[in-house]
Amino acid sequence: MTWWMHDDGYDFDKEVDIDVDADIDVDFDFDVTKDFDANINIDSHVNVSGNSTTIAFDAEALGSDTVVEVDVVALTIENELSSASGLIIAAAA
Repeated sequence: MTWWMHDDGYDFDKEVDIDVDADIDVDFDFDVTKDFDANINIDSHVNVSGNSTTIAFDAEALGSDTVVEVDVVALTIENELSSASGLIIAAAA
């Protein structure tokens, strides 16, 4: 066999013995301060004569694996129709 040929039947074994001793000290300091001051004034005047629809949803899922989904559809046609419908999915495992 010449130097540029290679033999597929060659086995190679190597034993590696390593000891690793690591000592890691990690220290974190966090100081978060948040000030929030809100002055909200909502002034609303509504005079409804005719159709009116009100709908309220509340969904909550508690647990480590949860999902909450709320879909709401509202349709209003002046002096003809007021409609609201919805779907709630809440699951917890």
